[in-house]
Amino acid sequence: MTQTNSKTQRGRTMESDGFIYFQLNINFDGQRTESTFIKCKPKQTIGDAIFDNMADENVAIVKVQTVSPPNKTRADTPTSTPVEVLASFGAKIIFVDVNEGAPPEKSAKLNMDDKVNAFSILLKAQKKYDALPTQRNELNSKDKLYNNILLKLKNKAVGFTPVQVNTIGVTIVKTLTNALWYIDPHHMKFENRGIIIPEFFSQFKDYNDWRVQKKKEPMVSSEDLQRQVSSLTDMISMPWFLNKDFSEFKRDCEKLIDGMNRYLNFLKNQMKKTADAHASKEPLRSLTDNWSMKFIPKVKEVEIDYRKLDTDLVDYEHYEPVFLYDYEPSDRIERRYWLEHLSLSVGVKIYKHRHGNYFGNFTFVWKCDEQEHCDGDLKAIDAIRLDLRHFSTRAMRNEFITKYSQSCKIKPAILRNVYHFLTQDSSSAEHQQQAEVDARVAEFLVTSDDPELFYDLRKNNGRPKDEKLKPFWSELQKYLDEVAVVDDRRETPYMFMPLAMSLTNLISIIKARLPGESPCPSVSWLRLNFWPCNAYTRAAMCYTGVFKVKYAVQQRLLRQKHQDSAYAFQLFAMFKEMAVKYGEVSEFISLDDKSIVPIGEPNKPVSTGVRPHNRALVPEGVKLYALDHDFHIHGAVPSVLFRIDIPSNSRDSFYNGNVHVTVKDKVFNPSSALRHATETVKILRSEGSADGVNLSNPLLFVYTDGGPDHRTNFISVQLSYLVIFFALDLDMLIAARTAPSQSYANPAERCMSLLNMALQHVSLQRREMDANSEVRVKSLSSLKKLRSAADKQPALREKLMESLEPVLAQLKQRFSQLKLHDDPVLVHDAASDEEMKNMSDILDILKEVDGGNNAFSQLKTKSDVVKFDKLKDFVERHWRSRPYSFQIKKCKIDCWYCTLNPPRLPDEVFAALDWLPDPTLNADKSGFLPFSDVYGKETTAEDCPSVRNSLSSEEDKKNKPLLVAAKVRAFIICCECGKRRVVYCSQKLSHQMCNCLDRVQEELFYSCGSPLLPDGHQFNGKLLVREGVDCSSPIETTYYAGAVTKFADICFFCGDTDIVPDTNETIKALKQQYSIVRPICPTCNSSGKLPAVRNAMKVHGKRKN
Repeated sequence: MTQTNSKTQRGRTMESDGFIYFQLNINFDGQRTESTFIKCKPKQTIGDAIFDNMADENVAIVKVQTVSPPNKTRADTPTSTPVEVLASFGAKIIFVDVNEGAPPEKSAKLNMDDKVNAFSILLKAQKKYDALPTQRNELNSKDKLYNNILLKLKNKAVGFTPVQVNTIGVTIVKTLTNALWYIDPHHMKFENRGIIIPEFFSQFKDYNDWRVQKKKEPMVSSEDLQRQVSSLTDMISMPWFLNKDFSEFKRDCEKLIDGMNRYLNFLKNQMKKTADAHASKEPLRSLTDNWSMKFIPKVKEVEIDYRKLDTDLVDYEHYEPVFLYDYEPSDRIERRYWLEHLSLSVGVKIYKHRHGNYFGNFTFVWKCDEQEHCDGDLKAIDAIRLDLRHFSTRAMRNEFITKYSQSCKIKPAILRNVYHFLTQDSSSAEHQQQAEVDARVAEFLVTSDDPELFYDLRKNNGRPKDEKLKPFWSELQKYLDEVAVVDDRRETPYMFMPLAMSLTNLISIIKARLPGESPCPSVSWLRLNFWPCNAYTRAAMCYTGVFKVKYAVQQRLLRQKHQDSAYAFQLFAMFKEMAVKYGEVSEFISLDDKSIVPIGEPNKPVSTGVRPHNRALVPEGVKLYALDHDFHIHGAVPSVLFRIDIPSNSRDSFYNGNVHVTVKDKVFNPSSALRHATETVKILRSEGSADGVNLSNPLLFVYTDGGPDHRTNFISVQLSYLVIFFALDLDMLIAARTAPSQSYANPAERCMSLLNMALQHVSLQRREMDANSEVRVKSLSSLKKLRSAADKQPALREKLMESLEPVLAQLKQRFSQLKLHDDPVLVHDAASDEEMKNMSDILDILKEVDGGNNAFSQLKTKSDVVKFDKLKDFVERHWRSRPYSFQIKKCKIDCWYCTLNPPRLPDEVFAALDWLPDPTLNADKSGFLPFSDVYGKETTAEDCPSVRNSLSSEEDKKNKPLLVAAKVRAFIICCECGKRRVVYCSQKLSHQMCNCLDRVQEELFYSCGSPLLPDGHQFNGKLLVREGVDCSSPIETTYYAGAVTKFADICFFCGDTDIVPDTNETIKALKQQYSIVRPICPTCNSSGKLPAVRNAMKVHGKRKN
């Protein structure tokens, strides 16, 4: 090593001889250390300096560190760092760790693999800035530009070290190429703004030639220009530009950035001016501004340039303006001179209006004898202004179009034409596409008398018809007319079956109606004679539109009507208004169960049934498969609890909040009212409780779709809400539901499409059990059989649950990856049997005596309420039930519950708190009274249509011969009201029919008034129910009069199985007077209803009175 022993050099960083000195400490494999002083040139890199002072070449640099004041901590330093950079930071000591005895190959590998010294070079190489990136194959003009930039850098002696060339070098050249390629077509625009491209870069022109590429002339975008400026700014911030040898190149780059930045600022200013102009509510060019007028006296001799104008003025009256456009020279300079020296044989006044922009000035003259202004001048100016162009801003036009497009449902293109006509607006279109649409509208307004043409601007397109095909076209039109007439359901604009399965099928249908050898069009020519799917695409120009037929995709958007729809919607509106009124002390949740997600048997994956809307991501060479049928026993039930953020206005969105999903097995954890209550309490305690027990906000609003486990007038559901009320110590609980078949109004229903994203392209199967268990469950083809076997064999139940656990966990994991409004979906486990029992035990406070079964299990029907005096008293004081709502509220009266659990709301708030009112019709029965008019008043459900109306059905009239007692075969339970509805069939039920009814009952498909089976089902038309009933209708009389099948007696009014016995005195008395006395339950009997009777007994040929 070359050593410098002078002690006077310690601490010095620069000598007068131009060298820089450092203390070099070398650590050889941690075994020995050598220290010396080294002399460096300012332009050298650290690697060069270290290599020059190391005699042993058989070493490899492992790490280089430097120490700078004031903290004197070591900093890892790349070997490519220039020495003068270290000196500028005050570095004085260099520490080098080397690997002694490493061969050159290993040395190179160590340097390339080391993360800190990524730019270290081989010790044998001498550092020189003479390397350039590899040239590209010139496949296009941009590659040619890239190579020419490399050539320019080489000529200017600008280069990189071998370590930098593939990193810094490539980055710099790429950045310059992208920037110069972008501004290439715009050099003239830059020059027009006084922006000069530096000479180093000005030669790089005509590479990005839009004419050669046969494209439109590109525009300079502020976003794209900003991106290029940012890239160049990042480029010159690299330490490589600190090298003084490249200072001239750096200055050229800075000039280029400065020029591009100036043009960018110009664009931004223009954009701001344009945006302000568009947003202005006042015209930018007013007719009362920017004008001038002066008097020009007459002369005796008129110059030759003005004689034509002077001659024509003779025919004009005084103060009648003459436009000078046809008289003045076209050249701008000559025109100015001509106007300044205007002289005529009569006195005139010259009026100039300056429109600005490319319109220039409009100049008029009129004859007058007086220099002073007079009324004649005003009339002339008014006449001129009537012909001048008027201009409005976009904000003015949009205000007009927005106002009338919403109320009149008129197309914006027509409204724009109306606006231009009414205001004489001459503003240009906002873009080329709008200009083309406006031109077509204007053309149709002038040339057409049919306003319908506005809705299809392609109607008259096409080519002359081929006469040989005329018979085919005529027959096709007849066929289309017949289909439109025959389809009975075309009373609405909806159709339920396509005209034909395909175009080939349509051609074959028409061909069969024609004589033998009649010519037929090709498939493509037939298609082009239909209407286009989208009339606003370029492809639509090829369609003739002769036949009003087009391709369409079936949309599942039809909604079943119900007579209570308006009533339920009004209830929901008031429900939301009350939630907003007490929003600060309320929680709003919406509950719903998603349809069952099928789970297949082992090695038989079943699709989830969610129709995908796009393709899924899969590894290359892999395909997504599922079974070609969807039969399944097992399934998962995702239950949604949507915790809604209550807005400040009832008209605002109720679709913001947190989505909670509970995934459970449909076989062993089926949905029930108690299960929902348990899971709801568990979620609300974790999310909305300060103490983990009571809900922080004592008012709870619950909205559901009214399924069997959410129907508010079911006693099981009401008791579950009572459990929630007690468990969370609520001051008031308000539950409401949608009308039947109106579940889309439930906010939680909107979350189902979100869950579908996790179920697209997914097929599921349970894990295989041991062979004996699989054999045992193979024959269990229904839920009833499977649950029965599991109850008898607990071990089988455990194995089935373990078999389902992996697939349920997979579903939870997929749901947890979803987000609603950037908030993740929260996933929970199903409530266990122990948790449900603990929750139901809350109702034991209703028991008078401890012991025995818990109160919840003893309350099976409404008649059981009288068994518990505390519950009976609580119902009378705190309970309000309606067809579509259910409410529980604390009171201020001394009662057994409110004494122990007084209201938590402030006294003044609780005093103003009242029941949610029932929807009430106004005086003329044309609508419902608003919430503000009925809140705090006593209301009833008398205006609910299903309460006062009876139904009839055309289907029942058609099936009248079958809807008799002799054809009674079974009954089905309504999933909403729980009443039994008779199933009729002309023959004895087969095994397949019985399984079909079991499946319908298990899947909770049936509700009162709906068909038993969908169209197309193999037993549709064979298995029938009466459709002229609803949930308020009593039990059918044929239920009690079945000739072949006999059923257990149930209450005629509500379907309760607990009925008043025949030993009752009232029943005995009625049976002595009537031959038929329908069963009645204690609840209905105690409410004042009398048993339904029929066939009064006759005494001596006369009926008893």
